[in-house]
Amino acid sequence: MDIDSGYINNAYICETKPFNQKYSSHTKVRQRSKSSADTSIVNTNPHQHGQRSRSFDYINTSKYHKNLREHWTGFLFSKEFLPLEENDNLDKSKDKEVPDGGWGWFILLSSFMIQFIVIGFDGASGILFLKFTDKYKQSAAITAWLGSLATALRLSLGPLASGLSNRFTERVLIMASGVILALSMVLTGLSPNVIYVFLSFGICGGIGRSFAYCPAIVMLGIYFKKKQGIVTGIAASGCGVGRFAMSLLVPLLFRYFDFRGAFILMGGIALQIVVMGALMRPLSVTKTKIISESNRRSNFRPELNNNGCKLSSVAVTIPENKILNNEIKEQTISEKDTGDENKTPIFNFALLKEMRFLGFCITMLLSSLAEQSAFVFLPAFSEEIGVLGNFSSEYTLAITSVFNTFAKVLAGFVFDCGLVRPYRVYLYNALMFGLVIVSFVIPSVKTFTQLAIACALYGMFSGSYTAQKSVVIVDILGRDKLKYSYGILMMFQGIGVFIGPPLSGLVKDINGRYDVAFYIGGVGMLVGSMILFINNVVHYVKSKNNNTQVNKPGTLPKTIQISVIPADNLKS
Repeated sequence: MDIDSGYINNAYICETKPFNQKYSSHTKVRQRSKSSADTSIVNTNPHQHGQRSRSFDYINTSKYHKNLREHWTGFLFSKEFLPLEENDNLDKSKDKEVPDGGWGWFILLSSFMIQFIVIGFDGASGILFLKFTDKYKQSAAITAWLGSLATALRLSLGPLASGLSNRFTERVLIMASGVILALSMVLTGLSPNVIYVFLSFGICGGIGRSFAYCPAIVMLGIYFKKKQGIVTGIAASGCGVGRFAMSLLVPLLFRYFDFRGAFILMGGIALQIVVMGALMRPLSVTKTKIISESNRRSNFRPELNNNGCKLSSVAVTIPENKILNNEIKEQTISEKDTGDENKTPIFNFALLKEMRFLGFCITMLLSSLAEQSAFVFLPAFSEEIGVLGNFSSEYTLAITSVFNTFAKVLAGFVFDCGLVRPYRVYLYNALMFGLVIVSFVIPSVKTFTQLAIACALYGMFSGSYTAQKSVVIVDILGRDKLKYSYGILMMFQGIGVFIGPPLSGLVKDINGRYDVAFYIGGVGMLVGSMILFINNVVHYVKSKNNNTQVNKPGTLPKTIQISVIPADNLKS
């Protein structure tokens, strides 16, 4: 399209068609008259008449022309809207598109194993709580801070992990995290007192877990679109498998090796994250387009902002409206970074201005307070009520983890179902209410069978809702904001994890019972579920009152009508 010369040489916008579709020069575009609401169809192909097409409704206003140019050129001529003509050769293999497969399956494997290791260590926090208590002889409140601090940092450092992965790529950050986490485990085994454990296991371990966990989940959203719910569920099932495996493996390590040897071996397990990180190949961002000069087309060359252009910007200059009779010359143009430094910002907290996303973050803060308390104190609670019989307390975590894993995979298939897709946020809210009920039921169990059923239900509800957080974020904000928004969400979760177990441990020290941890968690989960419910109701009512279909953020209306002013009229 050549706005400055006063006519349309290529039409980019068509009625009822998606904006990422490319159109040829024979496309017809609707034009709206200034004086009438009627529209006319204009043929924008000048070859049929041997001259420029002038059958437009003109508006003799330079101000309108200026506003039109400034308003539309921002998106009409970005990478997504370059026209694809018959003789253009586009190397789609190098385009930054969502592959929904290919190398993405190795990304899925890597994400599964990373979550297996990282969340597996979190799942063993109840066992480590007992080991730390026996070794350092501290109160429940102080000891609970050890595991809580590591998990809280894993989540609360999410924005930093997202920003660093944007700056250095996910592969580099994950491989570095494996080294950090392994070092933290070895130092914990050598710690002489609880202060050193706070530094090694809590802070160093939390940093290592965060730098591995957040990028591993975000990469799934980059490589998958149509199958995102399913692959997210499969990858998240690594959490359940890891919890189950670590709940059985960690006690064996302490049984056959001493305290120091067990943590050194756990450091060796953490080093496997380095191997998994090597598989996290960044999605190709290079797009090659061969443009022929004989193509009678003028590409508008937008001004490149001085604040650093992203990879989505490319400047292409073709001689305006020029037909060359000589031999066709071809030039390959590749997109590259432009601008001063082209540095990606590390944080983007402006996303919290979206009230629906802010409400979701607060909801996850309160729900994390409940969930982490349950996993930390479940083994100790089962020993306190005396219903285990011939079973050990580790079986409670094993049962929870098995059903947690099953629910993550099942939720992935359900959330990707066509009938469920428009209502995923509401289904997510219902799962949280189910977890509230189970949290209040657990303290009232009287037998091991009842406890096992309660643990199974707790694992199913918690697994279903935790696995689909990234999917809900995409539904609320859009896929392009997933990197930053998921890190922010993790930060809110980290606050809840940081507060929950120590608060429950403090109350236990006061009244001597562990059941209060589940009541506190149930109340937090209930309040969080109500906040999300109110947000969903408000969103639904607004959408219904406006009689509009709720689209994903970042999309544009299906029909856009424009008018173009010829340059000749502007001179008069």
